[in-house]
Amino acid sequence: MPKYQETKRRAEIVKTSPVYSTVNKTKDGERVHVGTKIVYSDGVTKTLLTPAGKTAKAAQELRVGAHMTNEGKFKYDDNGNLKELTKAQKAYRRGRVDQARDSAKCFNAKGGKK
Repeated sequence: MPKYQETKRRAEIVKTSPVYSTVNKTKDGERVHVGTKIVYSDGVTKTLLTPAGKTAKAAQELRVGAHMTNEGKFKYDDNGNLKELTKAQKAYRRGRVDQARDSAKCFNAKGGKK
């Protein structure tokens, strides 16, 4: 008997669709691609975020001060209360947003997108 339970997904991917930011746009005015929504044959839907999407989610969670799903909905605990961020979680998210900001500044300093 294996020590760990096998968690590999058995269902096939039925449909994928892009997820775009409702707030962020590029300099050209195009919407920013922040993830992909995947629908499996067993009916389960998941949203996988790009690095830009993860940073946008972290920034949104910092603004609100609560946990959010990849679809942008609030997360609640077992009692139905809103799950708020702890100091450590806020610090992690601030670090992620600062890292993305530093990376963007470095990219733009080198000449940006050509």
